[in-house]
Formats: sequence, structure tokens, C-alpha cells
Amino acid sequence: MMVTFSLPAAAVVVIKAQPRAATVTNVTKGRSAGDHFYTLSLVMTIICSVFGGFWGLMCTIPALFLAISAKTDAAQGRTSSAKTKGYIALGLNITAILSYLGILILVIAVGATSGVSSSGLYDYSYYDYYYYYYTSYYYYY
Repeated sequence: MMVTFSLPAAAVVVIKAQPRAATVTNVTKGRSAGDHFYTLSLVMTIICSVFGGFWGLMCTIPALFLAISAKTDAAQGRTSSAKTKGYIALGLNITAILSYLGILILVIAVGATSGVSSSGLYDYSYYDYYYYYYTSYYYYY
């Protein structure tokens, strides 16, 4: 059986599509891992190992591990732990910088003061020469 129908000439046919199915997208906040002073820790470790600041390595190597751990925590969404570890890494790097500069200043100061006495400038000063010459001269009379 066939059903036929006719439309009037002025009629407009509107075909309404079915509503689309709701698409569920799993949207998570895209958290970038951030740096958390990883670059600073790496650069400070390289500087301390190349230029002989081995006392600074006691601060920069733990700072490097803490910065890596902070990056991992930030990528996993533990922001408070990442912040804490990042700031501890920053504190260790600042301690390494200050200890490096302090020991460098100490070495320069000790080298500057010991360089004058070892060069013999004081031993051959005019007064000592004059005193030695004339006292030894009187011994010969």
C-alpha cells in the first residue's frame, strides 16, 4: 500500500534535524609543570662544579632534586607541595650563591694580606735596612 500526499504550491517544508547527542569531553585543567627553579638549580650545579665551588654543591644538588620533585608534583596537581619544594630549592640555591661569594671574598682577602708579607716588602723596608746597617756598623768599631 502506497500513501501519496500532495503539498500546496505555497507550502514550505522545514526539516528539523534531531538534536545532536551531547558530547562529553573530559576537560581537565591544563597545568603546566612550571620551572620551580629547576633551571637555576641546574645552572648553579654546573657553575659550582666547574669553578671549584664544591661547598656549593652541598646546596645545589639537593636543590636540583627538590626542583625535579616540585615539577613532578605540579604535573600531578599537588600545587601546595610543588610550591613548598620549589621555594626550598630557591633557598638552597641562594645559600649556595652566598656561600660561594663569601668563601671567594675570604680567599681573596687572605690572599691579599698574605701576598704582602710573602713578597718581602716589609722585610726590606728603608727603616729596617737603615737600622740593620748602622747597628752592624757600630759593632765593627
